[in-house]
Amino acid sequence: MKIRIKIVYVVSLTAILFTGCDRDDFLVDDFLDDHFYLRNAGADMPVTVQGNFKDKTLVLFLQGGPLGGSQILAYSSIFNRLEKEFAVAYWDQRATGESKGNFSKDLLIRDQYVDDLDKLVKLIQHRYGKDTKIFLMGISWGGMLGTSYLIRHHGNHPVKGWIEINGGHDWPLIRRTSYLKLRSIADQQISIGNSINEWTQLKEVADKFDTSRIDLDYVVEYYQHVLKAEKILEKDGVVSYSVEVDKPWKAFFNSPTNSLTSIFGDILARPNSHVWSHLMTDTYVSDNLSLINIPYLFLWGDMDIRVPDTLAYRAYEKISTPEADKKLVIFPNTMHELPGYAPEQFYLEVVSFINKHN
Repeated sequence: MKIRIKIVYVVSLTAILFTGCDRDDFLVDDFLDDHFYLRNAGADMPVTVQGNFKDKTLVLFLQGGPLGGSQILAYSSIFNRLEKEFAVAYWDQRATGESKGNFSKDLLIRDQYVDDLDKLVKLIQHRYGKDTKIFLMGISWGGMLGTSYLIRHHGNHPVKGWIEINGGHDWPLIRRTSYLKLRSIADQQISIGNSINEWTQLKEVADKFDTSRIDLDYVVEYYQHVLKAEKILEKDGVVSYSVEVDKPWKAFFNSPTNSLTSIFGDILARPNSHVWSHLMTDTYVSDNLSLINIPYLFLWGDMDIRVPDTLAYRAYEKISTPEADKKLVIFPNTMHELPGYAPEQFYLEVVSFINKHN
């Protein structure tokens, strides 16, 4: 797929400089094929938009981390399938993926990412029209980002619906519940005879976890054990990852790839470390969930140890969205990267939700 590149600069909250172009440049037979850059607070962040735009519906995807970027998902089988229904926007957030610019520590904070997202929403409206129907979809850190944005701009945003996938919107609650999920899964796997020695060791890790410690190094060390647990579940066939990248060579050669930029963002800038270190005791989202009243779809994996489903249940009860417009789905035998473990059910739930609230 050939991607056309246009640069769009956002210079203030309300002033947007838009490169001269006609919509026909990137809209052919109701299919969007577009690429542009959001510039804000010293960062140039690429956005790729692909998919069916006949009904002017656009899903803005918020990656996890913040790490890695999201443009590679434009080549994944599950998202390509969604593109047949709606346009999907893939955005590399600041200091991730192919973004470039100022990655100083004072800008690697949630408030800046929320401001970036606000500018991007306005830019999408400017580029494709204010009648564009925007749905946010965020996974992991993207859940924190999207939820924070909806709270910060409650009553003053155009988002029609919010799809949160294993969203890490409450770090204090994650710290208090992740080790419990690890212990529970360890007990379950030991009881059925799977990798007994390994799970016994992981259960000891869970038993020793100190929820009062908020230093990042300690938490990161614990999560190394969580990653080990995930690998064991895959090794024993308890879960199975099934999403593929369509023609990986296209993802590399037919997109604006700069490996040095990606390495800098993910390894040197370490945006995830800076962001999460500020959120260890943060309760902003959990304290203000009642401000959210738009349609809300929670999608969670029942074996997610990184972000346990306790967060989904509590948020479901706290938001002000009417009962008929909110839905919580717990996927069996799935972990943190949920779409890859249950692609068919993920697709059906997303399409059904958007069609209902479009």
